[in-house]
Amino acid sequence: MIKKLVLLLLAGITVSYGSVGWNDLVETDLRLHHAGDYYQIHLDAYADSDGIHLVFDIYDTLMYALVDSEGDIVRQSVLDTHTMTEFPSISGHNGLLYVVYAKNDDLLLKTSTNAGTSWSNEASNSTVNEEFSGLDATSNDQGLHVVWSTETNDDPHSDIFDTYYSLFSTSTGWGTNQEVTNYGSATLGGNPTISLSEDRAHIAFNYGTERYNGYQMVAEGTAFTRDKNLSTGSWYTPQTLHSSYSAFQMLVATDDDLHGFYVDSRAWGDTFHRERTIASSSWPTGLGTSVHSLGNMAYGAMSATINSDQDVDFVYLTNYIGSYADIKYRQYSSSWGNATTIVEDELYETYRFLSSSAVGDDIYVVIMRVYSAQPPVSGQYFEVDYIQYDALPETPANFTKSGSVGQNPTLSWSANIEPDLDYYQLYKQENGGNWFTWTTVDKGTTSRTDNGVTIAVGKFVEQVCYKITAVDVGGNESPASIPRCTGVDGISKGVSNNSNSLSPEGFSVLLPYPNPFNPSTSIQYTLPKPSSVSIAVSNMKGNIVANYRQENQSPGFYEYAWNGVDDDGIAQPSGIYIFTFSTPDYRAIHKAVLVR
Repeated sequence: MIKKLVLLLLAGITVSYGSVGWNDLVETDLRLHHAGDYYQIHLDAYADSDGIHLVFDIYDTLMYALVDSEGDIVRQSVLDTHTMTEFPSISGHNGLLYVVYAKNDDLLLKTSTNAGTSWSNEASNSTVNEEFSGLDATSNDQGLHVVWSTETNDDPHSDIFDTYYSLFSTSTGWGTNQEVTNYGSATLGGNPTISLSEDRAHIAFNYGTERYNGYQMVAEGTAFTRDKNLSTGSWYTPQTLHSSYSAFQMLVATDDDLHGFYVDSRAWGDTFHRERTIASSSWPTGLGTSVHSLGNMAYGAMSATINSDQDVDFVYLTNYIGSYADIKYRQYSSSWGNATTIVEDELYETYRFLSSSAVGDDIYVVIMRVYSAQPPVSGQYFEVDYIQYDALPETPANFTKSGSVGQNPTLSWSANIEPDLDYYQLYKQENGGNWFTWTTVDKGTTSRTDNGVTIAVGKFVEQVCYKITAVDVGGNESPASIPRCTGVDGISKGVSNNSNSLSPEGFSVLLPYPNPFNPSTSIQYTLPKPSSVSIAVSNMKGNIVANYRQENQSPGFYEYAWNGVDDDGIAQPSGIYIFTFSTPDYRAIHKAVLVR
């Protein structure tokens, strides 16, 4: 999951586009009071299967909250208290949450392994000794990758910066602080952001001077990027994303490409996009593609994520000053789609856009509504809201069938990651008949046994098949999995699939499962057209011990199970057996180990 911190003002109501599309704005009960200026607030968000994790600093308090898919607060807690606690960033990977933030001259970090129920003690990177001016972080299997910038002089209205990188691991703690801005002309730089691809960390920073423009601090200058090889630890030469007048910049990486965004300060918010391959040594020349122009977009008022289809989901504020402040969305999939207004302002209230996070193909955009406090209370109230792009859930992964002769078949699958998942739907087909709804399974469960079916040794008699979908709270249902079938009375016979949505597109033969096995194993195969099928099981001496033939099988999904006996009913010894699958147009060979 890739996310970026953004700060802006906007106002609005929501446009809904139906069951698949942008839902209505969700107003949470998370309301905060701050006596100072709104631009002193920092917030960040990260979404996963547990919900939307939020971290924010309000004046002198660093807080965490978990909000579920319906906007209810699951839990909230105070992480730290101090006047100079700022720049929090939240990230997560494989159930581990990280919160990193600045406090005085220290870089501090806390982790949680139970969705924010409890947090570790702070891990201090005490070697930082300058005032912070920016921070961003993201995580992978290695740990949390953190970039930050520190001021190099004491003038708060005209500062220059250095940018640093460090990796935090729960097993080894903080790694060495490495300066990113220490090469050639890129000797200084601030306002960093970071994104990860498979083998690289990609960092963007600004080689410019910060100034106060009346509502927030901005730096204007050349936007650089620099990559770090995560395997070797070596750094690549910095690259120029935009040569001058860049006020903000950010990066997001797909599997193959790196996408750079920057704001040209000369046009009060013209925003441009560039794309290069991950391993490229330079960015394309020219301004790039304009993704928003002449709309008074606030500096830094943009966020981008990558969904499971490797599309870039870009969200941005159109108008910052004036009576309208809309949030719009565009998607990049080899080319840019049209802009869609997802929050429309009619009353000019004040919002602050926080961040966006993709979970599967769902997108969560977190914003903050700002209310002026009424006397005798001074300051402002902040309410956290969010809007979701509700896509179809992902098909449950790793759907398998297990069970030996004399047992009931057990179906299992991997848990889906969508926070708005409602339940799993299991379908069943008997003897090649129509599919019917068999049972629903709670979202916290990942297996179900069919006690009405028993696997037995015998002739080709009948077959039961299963498939599974995921359903979210909006009623959206995922595509179905590939069916898993079992013979009720012995070796499975082929049964054609009557569902048009599951017609196979080509020949395929899956590996035997289970492997090793005792007493039986199965291979599943698909036929895209009528075919004669032969499956021969031979031992390592080349002797065929079992042979299955079927003439003119219809297109569909099939399974062949072997119970470890030859065609005469004699049990075979432990060893390696070779399965040779043949049709007139296709041939596949797999091995399985029988363990007595």
